[in-house]
Amino acid sequence: MALSQAELQKLQRASLVDFFEKHRAVWETIYKNAYEYAGKYIKAPAKLRQDDVIEALVPALQVTELLGNTLRAKRLLQKYWVRYFADLIVDSLWT
Repeated sequence: MALSQAELQKLQRASLVDFFEKHRAVWETIYKNAYEYAGKYIKAPAKLRQDDVIEALVPALQVTELLGNTLRAKRLLQKYWVRYFADLIVDSLWT
């Protein structure tokens, strides 16, 4: 599922868009790894899609200390925040 305007606004209010930009290099590396991983299992003629990458990205983000510490500090403890952040990463980096 792509990043919705409502999700983007929630991420902005929580300052997570700024957090993404501040640590963009970290998220780019994790995104590239998730993209490559998902791409190993989806072969032509099938097309790799954003949700395929997100499904590989979310487990990586769940154990990423930088994101976990930030979400805990902001008291954003609901599971959907990791998914919203994954949506933001893919939406920002997908070409």
